Amino acid sequence: MNHHHESAHHHQHQHDLTCYSLLALSFAVFLFFAFQMQNIMTERHSLQQMLTTQEPQLTQLKELQDKLDKLAVGTQQLAEAGNKNAVEIVEEYKKQGITFKSQQQQGQPQVPPGQPSPQAPSRP
Repeated sequence: MNHHHESAHHHQHQHDLTCYSLLALSFAVFLFFAFQMQNIMTERHSLQQMLTTQEPQLTQLKELQDKLDKLAVGTQQLAEAGNKNAVEIVEEYKKQGITFKSQQQQGQPQVPPGQPSPQAPSRP
């Protein structure tokens, strides 16, 4: 009967170890996911801050693009009206592969793929 008592005690001990092992494993998995979640939240916060930081720059870029488009339209209109300087500017852009839409097409410069955006012509 003593042997039966030791066997039952040994079986209980193994059962306790299995429960503790599962508990430890579950806790480790929980910690892993908690750590990953914390990293994801930190990265999300950083990305939101970067987006907030870039918004004013994107707004300024859009405003600058609009101004350049208006400048291109004005230059094209002056060239069409016969202004010699404007004609020279438009011709220089044409040599570089940059063409302008007509007035009816809202005047945005057309840059061929692979070409940089139009820059102010340099003066000699």
